[in-house]
Amino acid sequence: MKIELFDRRGIKIVLSAADLSNLNLTYETIDEQHPQTRRALILLMRAAKQQTGLDLISKSLLIEAYPYADGGCILYISEKESSGTAKHHPCEHVFKLPSLFHAVCVCRTLEQYFGHIILKSALYHQNHIYYLILYSYNAADPLFLKLLAPYAAWRIESNTAGFLIEEYAQPVFETQATASISALFSKMHE
Repeated sequence: MKIELFDRRGIKIVLSAADLSNLNLTYETIDEQHPQTRRALILLMRAAKQQTGLDLISKSLLIEAYPYADGGCILYISEKESSGTAKHHPCEHVFKLPSLFHAVCVCRTLEQYFGHIILKSALYHQNHIYYLILYSYNAADPLFLKLLAPYAAWRIESNTAGFLIEEYAQPVFETQATASISALFSKMHE
C-alpha cells in the first residue's frame, strides 16, 4: 500500500491485489454503500492520517476508484466543497503532435504510466497533424508533469483548443485513445 498527498486537500492510495484481499475487497466489489467498503475506507483514512497528517474521516468526501495493475486499484479521496463537488477539477491537456509515430509514442507512454488517472483521451487528425486531448484529475502529480515535459513544446495553451479540435478535426479515437492505441500496438508486438 502506498499513500501520498495530492492537491494538499486529498490523498492518493495505491492498493495491490494483496492489499485489497487483506481488506476483504476487490476492485469490482468496492461500493460506498457496502459496510465492508466503509470499514476499509475508514481504516485507509486512519492510515493516511497517520502518514500524511490529513484528517478526512469526518469530512464529506469524493472517492474515486480506478483499476490498477494485477487486480489492484488506486483511490483518490478528497474533501467535497459545499456545492458537493470535489475541490479539484479535471484538467485538459492538448498536444499538437507532428506525426502518427509521435502520437503513438505519447499515447503508449501515458497509458503505461498514467492510464489509471486519465479520465478521457481522444486523438484527432487534421492537415497531417495529430491532436491528443487528455483529461485528468491529478494534473499536478510531479511524475505526470515530468513525463509530459518532453512533449511540452507540443502542448497547446488555450482554454478552447480541445473544443475547436473536437469540432473541426477528424476523429481517430474519440474515447480511450491512449488505452486503445496502447492495446493495439501491444497486440502487434506479440
